[in-house]
Amino acid sequence: MVINNVTAVAKAAKAYGIPTILTTVLSAMSAREPREDLFAFWKRVFDSAVTKGARGGYDDEMYYRALAFRSPEAARQIKHFVEDGIASPAETLRTALAENGVGVAYNDATATESYLTLAAIRTGEIVTTGDGCEQLFAARQSRGSVYIEASGCRTFAKKIFLAAVGGVPLAQDPLSAWEMLSSICSKNEQINVMLETEHVDRSVACPRSVSKRARYLQITHAPFDGVR
Repeated sequence: MVINNVTAVAKAAKAYGIPTILTTVLSAMSAREPREDLFAFWKRVFDSAVTKGARGGYDDEMYYRALAFRSPEAARQIKHFVEDGIASPAETLRTALAENGVGVAYNDATATESYLTLAAIRTGEIVTTGDGCEQLFAARQSRGSVYIEASGCRTFAKKIFLAAVGGVPLAQDPLSAWEMLSSICSKNEQINVMLETEHVDRSVACPRSVSKRARYLQITHAPFDGVR
């Protein structure tokens, strides 16, 4: 599907560690027809494409019609999510999941390794923007620090390994590191960070703003088995 909110969708899906749209579709179908599964759904989509003689496969409207066959409300929710401008995509998805019988709860204690990796990388990106860095590339290393390549930095080198933020090690607790960054920079103009190569804190400028971290969303129950 053509997704206008593609960036937000990707971040939400990766951060939460769940196939959000797929989960909504399967839940909506299972809640109304327990014997219905994704094979039946996609057969309906593909049959529609064949009937219409669509050489390029199915399109958005065929997908929505196939879903509306079982759940018009779920079709409306997903169409709204992927085609309209949404202030809070993550919360919109959470609401859609809940309305289709999926138990969801914000629970950082159950965060996946993928979520923690993304949190560490994003923390590093925010720190370096405060130092004026541009053209950022960031990746989490196996030992937990965040490797960053950038240009135009005021004090950082072009390649650094960020190990701690505000005294919190990125390897052990990236979520707390992000929260510490947000807390300190809401009251101060500088924050202490540590690079792997230096082993001592250095003070760098806080970014103009620190984005709010999306809390980890855990599925507690769903009207289907096996798919998460």
